[in-house]
Amino acid sequence: MRTQAHALGMRATGTAWLLGAGASAESAVPTAGQLIDRLLTELYARENNLTVAEVEARPNWLQNVRAAYDGRKGLPALRDVAMYSAVFDRVFPEQDIRARWLEGELDGRRPHFGHRGLAAMMAAGVAPLVVTTNFDPLIEDAYDGLRAVLGLPRLTVLAPHSSANTDYAVATDKSPLLMKIHGDLGTVTPMNTVDELAVGDEVLRGAVRSKLSRFGLIVVGYSGRDQAVMRMLTDVLEHDTPYPNGLTWMRRPEDELAPEVLELLEAARSAGVSPVQELVAGNFSDLMTHVRRAVVLPDNITDYLAQLSPPPVRRPAAMPAPAQEGRYPQVHLCAARVLAAPGQARVLDVPSKVTAEQVRDALRHAHAKASAAKVDGRWLGFGRDFDLQQALRPLGGNPTEQVVSLNASDSTLVHGLLVEVAALACGHVRGLTPVLRTNRRHQVRVATPRSEIGSSRAQSVLSSAAGGPVTGTLKVEGLTVPWAEAVTLSLAQVAGHWHLLLTPDIWIRPAGEDAAQRAAVRAAGQEFTRERLATRYTSRTGQLLRGWLSLLSPEDLPVWDVPEGDGVQAAFRLSATPLASVLAPGGQFPVNGGSR
Repeated sequence: MRTQAHALGMRATGTAWLLGAGASAESAVPTAGQLIDRLLTELYARENNLTVAEVEARPNWLQNVRAAYDGRKGLPALRDVAMYSAVFDRVFPEQDIRARWLEGELDGRRPHFGHRGLAAMMAAGVAPLVVTTNFDPLIEDAYDGLRAVLGLPRLTVLAPHSSANTDYAVATDKSPLLMKIHGDLGTVTPMNTVDELAVGDEVLRGAVRSKLSRFGLIVVGYSGRDQAVMRMLTDVLEHDTPYPNGLTWMRRPEDELAPEVLELLEAARSAGVSPVQELVAGNFSDLMTHVRRAVVLPDNITDYLAQLSPPPVRRPAAMPAPAQEGRYPQVHLCAARVLAAPGQARVLDVPSKVTAEQVRDALRHAHAKASAAKVDGRWLGFGRDFDLQQALRPLGGNPTEQVVSLNASDSTLVHGLLVEVAALACGHVRGLTPVLRTNRRHQVRVATPRSEIGSSRAQSVLSSAAGGPVTGTLKVEGLTVPWAEAVTLSLAQVAGHWHLLLTPDIWIRPAGEDAAQRAAVRAAGQEFTRERLATRYTSRTGQLLRGWLSLLSPEDLPVWDVPEGDGVQAAFRLSATPLASVLAPGGQFPVNGGSR
């Protein structure tokens, strides 16, 4: 990401910005999904003669509200891109009433560092054009803060109410220029309803298309849900010089680009646009921090921005006084030292034409207590030799008598094999189950409880740590999609020792009969995961980490029961305490070290 962001900074003067709702999320501005939930709650309260507070006091209220309108009562499915405009139309058909409601939702919001960094670039002339679907005033507020201190020229703002000025602003190359294509809350012109978004302001969109035949584009915080905006971006490709400085689409690590966005990027590549790329960043401020390093700003703007920069996340701590030795503040990380791991594996004789998928299928169909992977040109396996023999025989394969040593440092393939076995080992704890994922990090999740057995210890421990249920279902496009609390696993070497990293996550079962339905399930899962993890602060995350470690660390975690002489056992043992900061020998600062 740093390299891409630096390149964007170098091309800044020839690049426009398109900001969606996600670009304002750090200022606690509701996303489109959050606004839909609030509007549906308002509608549910009205239609059931309740107050919003009474609705929210009921158990599972949000799930029940969503189910009541998911493709029902004249509204589209929740994950249909039309839901946003349709529910606004139903709840607030009058524009001025809608503007007042939105004003209340946005009251007290302040620009974050991403807004301020972009405003500084606009003020310095290195971000000449910003386009936004947002109707909040955060970019203007950030720019006005600079203008008041430094005496800058006014920011030219174009919105549907001022579209008569668009031709003049474009013809005279007004800069800096902010184009609010969905309207401006301050002028009571937010465009949310079905008819408004369908018609929009063609003058503004036409001006944007013209501008983007002269500028590249970086898109931040926009999902692609507005068909009119996506058509506008696609129409740019019909110009002789579309996106001459490239097209970059930023997404967060936990998100996936919508099919419409992927189609646009592929069409841009086919039209000769270069570069066309995804950029992964945690948020707008994170991206702006890196872009800013490649941009030269006047000293007065740099000094002003430095005063507003967020404080550093890490700073050295002085060594404690001798009387307090051992009592200095510690940082507990989501990682546990690996005390024991598989040190050897069985060599397998498998024909070269056999694929990894065929081997996995063979093991699964044979219900084999074994695992196998191709590592550095040869097949290696764990588990019972008899099970490996029975599973591989139809493929012309067989376990050999040769055993080789393993070390996660040997190669990335050995490292990957050991992570997979770690997931299988941790997933054999009662109440947990492994989730092996192709081309993605493996997970361990809470198993869906069986009513005849009741809750497991794992579910009880993690429910207490999470402060609520750790399994459940989502209703998406008429499907019932299970979810569960999970951790995503990886191995990392810290201070000379291997550690298993446990990243809190949510497992969502893949579902859907076609591409559109699967995309809707993915989008719903991403939104649910964001909402569930958003309030996980340090104390709650720490409780969950301790809960997971209490389940995974008391004893050896064997993947299978392999009697001595019957095969090669694969087992892990983890420290019961997380990786924590320790005092460097002879040093003056605490540094990250081993588990205690």
